Amino acid sequence: MVRQAGGLWHQQREVTCFSFTRAFVVLIPAPPLTLQSRGSPQAALVVPSALRAPASPHFHVRHFMEQLILVRHGVTANNAARLIQGTQDIPLSEAGHRQAAGLAEALSSEKIDLIISSPQVRALLTAEAAAKHHRLAVVTDKELRERSFGIFQGGPVQAYQDALAASGLPRWDFKPDGGETIHEVWARCAEFLQRLKHSTAKHALVVAHEGVNRCLILMILGRSVTEWTTFKQENCCINQFWFRSDGSVDSYELNKTAHLPELA
Repeated sequence: MVRQAGGLWHQQREVTCFSFTRAFVVLIPAPPLTLQSRGSPQAALVVPSALRAPASPHFHVRHFMEQLILVRHGVTANNAARLIQGTQDIPLSEAGHRQAAGLAEALSSEKIDLIISSPQVRALLTAEAAAKHHRLAVVTDKELRERSFGIFQGGPVQAYQDALAASGLPRWDFKPDGGETIHEVWARCAEFLQRLKHSTAKHALVVAHEGVNRCLILMILGRSVTEWTTFKQENCCINQFWFRSDGSVDSYELNKTAHLPELA
């Protein structure tokens, strides 16, 4: 079952809220994100509180939120062919469905009481696979849709990269014809987080896209958009954030992929 967000999300759970300022990113001195293995051949970014950035003014949890899980959608034929999808509604490939099944199994024992997805089918199918284990409806939010790449959508990634290099602009300032800048995606991700503060969930799952995930992760951790390329977001990866009782981020793991089947 899918419900589209029309303002606030409602679940029959105890009230939980997020509190943070909607703001523009500031540079916060912090150690660089470093890749660490967690006893798996599939390395994840594991950052305990001792290594995390100072408390962020942009995202601060209050009243019992314990965990946030952020997932990128499963692989599509366009992903495999290195074609830009953007706002095109490309479904999961057969391999993507297998990834979604692996994700669902990995999250089956997690406590989840709210599932929110991008309305694009590749994210929605990924979210629905996980939702079956938790008997929850998937709520869609349009702010989670992938960045629009304008004239480059459907074309090779390299064509976009060449145009970006030729522009001489930082990647977050480059606006493809008919598309969005990263700053514009950042702004709507901030809108999403503003609505998330009204969630009644203690354990939320969000399924979105590579660009959106990068914005959300950096925002939650109080990092700058200039750190856009310092971490990966593989298809169907899991990012998890745990919060202290005072609402600050205690620890987090990025780009976990050990649950995924081989795609060969």
